[in-house]
Amino acid sequence: MSSIFKNPGALLFLSFITISVFYCFKKPLLLLFKILVRGALFSFIIFLINFITLSFDFHIGLNPVTYAVCGIFGGYGVILNYALCLMF
Repeated sequence: MSSIFKNPGALLFLSFITISVFYCFKKPLLLLFKILVRGALFSFIIFLINFITLSFDFHIGLNPVTYAVCGIFGGYGVILNYALCLMF
């Protein structure tokens, strides 16, 4: 019955592979994290604007598409969502 902790070579190899994978995917993971955080922040801003404009009967539905637009474009995505809401 062998364990990975009993074999230091295997542990060293797995730690090297793990660090290499994280190093290779560092930029894409940071970009994904940035998009997720920006999407959450600007979706909350849309929620606040919807709450303020509730009496005017002007709102945008919060769904994955508006979340993705806000995540990719940031503040311009909020403006784009409201502009598209006015157009259609």
